[in-house]
Amino acid sequence: MPPSLDATRPTPAGPETPAAARRVRDWFDTAYVRNYAEPDGDGSLPPLLELKRTHTHRVAANARRIATDLGWDEAATALAELAGLLHDLGRFPQYRQYRTFRDHQSADHARLSWEAVQSHRLLAELPPATVASLETAVRGHNRRQIPADTPAAHRPLLALIRDADKLDIFFVVAEAIHNDRRLLYPDVDTTSPPSPAVIAACRRRETVPYRQIRSLADSLVLQLLWLHDINFTPTIRLMLARGVVERIGANLPDFPEKQELLDSTLAEARRRAATQAAKPAPA
Repeated sequence: MPPSLDATRPTPAGPETPAAARRVRDWFDTAYVRNYAEPDGDGSLPPLLELKRTHTHRVAANARRIATDLGWDEAATALAELAGLLHDLGRFPQYRQYRTFRDHQSADHARLSWEAVQSHRLLAELPPATVASLETAVRGHNRRQIPADTPAAHRPLLALIRDADKLDIFFVVAEAIHNDRRLLYPDVDTTSPPSPAVIAACRRRETVPYRQIRSLADSLVLQLLWLHDINFTPTIRLMLARGVVERIGANLPDFPEKQELLDSTLAEARRRAATQAAKPAPA
């Protein structure tokens, strides 16, 4: 479990950061997204890219919400939102070229995201220290863990965007299952219980390599494990307010260890949410 980062602050963000976040938000919804619209169509995106468009906005909103709850100032909060807007830019060229979001079958989408930031000169007006912190956040948001050599000044923003991303992935997966959107998991086993190896890793609170994920149930147990990689108390509170653990439990098939894993995860989330005296955040 990561040490608490609640009291940390990101690399100082200058007064130009809120304007940069607004400009990138507008650019993303117009110039960038339009480049990936269906050819000879009505200008709409392919369904999986539309999913990434809306995911990007929710992650940016989550990032702003977490930063606000942490008491970050407006420039730092805009920096968090900006990281959310940039983190998945690479999904669009990845899907166009490879027709998949699986990095191990195509390319590291975090690397592609930063290449898009550079090629479109999105951060030209920001100070080098701010750009360096954003680069760390974008490039590192999909790593299994925060690298040990991450500069201390960059760690809060990277940790926050990882939290904001996971918070929305909980929602995306639950909605896909609820609405039977097999588009998101066309070749994934959706009926088998989780594998013994994944269950054992969850009990030991160990991360699981994505190559070991064989079924939808494995993916859901992996999401329970994500609790131990959440960095900030406000994120935990939002998980509880949004019923994340309960929704995972409702979507898991029955297996002997199911209730034990759910109960221990929920108890740990409640314990971590209570580590600071603060009113729980509404969903």
